[in-house]
Amino acid sequence: MFVFGGWNGHDTLDDLYEFSMTTKHWYSIPGRGDVPPSRYRHSAAVYGCCMFVFGGVDKRQARFADLCEFNFDTRSWSRVNTFGDPPSARTFHCAAMYGGAMYILGGFDGQRRNDMYRIALPEQLPREEKRRRRPVSTLAGIADDSAEPDSGADTAAPADNSEAYRLQLQVNELQKRLEVELERHLCKICYEREIDTVILDCNHRTVCARCLDQVSTCPLCRAQITRTVQTYNA
Repeated sequence: MFVFGGWNGHDTLDDLYEFSMTTKHWYSIPGRGDVPPSRYRHSAAVYGCCMFVFGGVDKRQARFADLCEFNFDTRSWSRVNTFGDPPSARTFHCAAMYGGAMYILGGFDGQRRNDMYRIALPEQLPREEKRRRRPVSTLAGIADDSAEPDSGADTAAPADNSEAYRLQLQVNELQKRLEVELERHLCKICYEREIDTVILDCNHRTVCARCLDQVSTCPLCRAQITRTVQTYNA
């Protein structure tokens, strides 16, 4: 789960946080690229490997009509150039993704709106699908280049409750556990490279050496980073 911006009771925010359903931890994601201005009352919707943020308002009550994109793979922000008749700058609207497009419904731009806009988006490939299309693991050393992409669904049960079917269920369960275990070892900034750095100030292993230069605090506990050590697999 990703949370962007909002209102803390005193000011609007432009920070981005990720909550891992696996580890039950929150991680602060450093702002990279063209980070949107701080805002709240905006909408956010996910399509493929990207989250799209539209609208909102800042502390001075200036409304936005921009469309911003956060790429989960590159961990960076960019602005989306749109064409045609754009929605007015607004808040309190609804946003949904369907059929490769983002739909904006209603909201408030100085008066209540009941209009709808459709923004076509380029095809995106989510990180999970990319992971299925590459070998099962580059960390565990058991990659199988000949494996077919995982459809994401359990194998259908045969007519009889055969031993082969029970074994297949066990394989599916082990595969799910393996994917969870592999993600635990991925850098919490790029989600591409294996964690290879320990932050000695808090003893957390959360980042890789290449992403360490992008952060000044631990993504897990926000402790200031002053000492680190690189680790290596046996």
